Amino acid sequence: MFNLFAFKGAQDAEMIQNQQYTSPEIITISFNKSLSLRYGDLIKIKGFIVKKDNINKLMNEELEFTMGSAYFKIPFSFLIKSDKNGLIYFTKNGETNCFIDFSHDYFFNHKIPIIQLQFSEISVRLTNKVCDYNVEIVMDKYVLDIEERKQLASTIHPIKHNIRNIKHFKIPLNYQNENNYTYKLETQIDFINQGIFIVRDCEHEIQNINITLNGSITAFNYDVNLLNIYAEDVGKLTYYRFNVDEKYNSNNIVGCINMSLFDKVTIYITLKSLKDNYYPYLDIYMPYWNILMYNQGLVGIQYSI
Repeated sequence: MFNLFAFKGAQDAEMIQNQQYTSPEIITISFNKSLSLRYGDLIKIKGFIVKKDNINKLMNEELEFTMGSAYFKIPFSFLIKSDKNGLIYFTKNGETNCFIDFSHDYFFNHKIPIIQLQFSEISVRLTNKVCDYNVEIVMDKYVLDIEERKQLASTIHPIKHNIRNIKHFKIPLNYQNENNYTYKLETQIDFINQGIFIVRDCEHEIQNINITLNGSITAFNYDVNLLNIYAEDVGKLTYYRFNVDEKYNSNNIVGCINMSLFDKVTIYITLKSLKDNYYPYLDIYMPYWNILMYNQGLVGIQYSI
């Protein structure tokens, strides 16, 4: 059973308050290669730089993190569409480049302690093995003094952090029932979910979102009125939470749904109509929780996904 109250526990907070200095790093993630993130004692990812001409290609990529036995992916399309400040463009060597913000605290909720990963790999790569361009990762590198480094590296008790990941789903716009514009996705979801992101500029007017568990339990059912009242705009996305008291970036898991307890999850989306030359899928993103645990030089996630 997933312990919903086990997420709190940043026992190393006091150890990292007085880091000696911080400096930025920009490193290239070459296509079809993993990039080791062993820089400094702690790191915090700030974002990514890519040529403007490659933004559309990047929309189909996923950012793949490996931390020991922990392995998870974050869609670049989510990072691009959820950027509240919009993409930042600048000129470098005569070419227009774009900076894509990475909400490190939203996903990891802590600075990654490289010094505690003596026996674990930590790397990042792009999932598309045939892409023909590079992406640069921007991160802050923290270097501790000798005593702080020794204290953090020699910690013998397990340290746990709540982490958040994003699952990307595509609802095909070809299923029809008695309502000609109701479409569904039937799947199995093995994680604790806190809400759903919908692409706001999809050009379709959504009338209803209905999520059922095992075909009979209603987990979420909003008509057009509730969708408008409880919508939370995040960049180009609209977020609907299961617990209406919590914002999209809340670390409070009360009200989340442990969908791993159910064999089948069905998402129904009802549209007012279909636009001409419409895109054949409706993109949705679901944020979910896990626990990242550091222990004696190793790191892994506590619950399989």
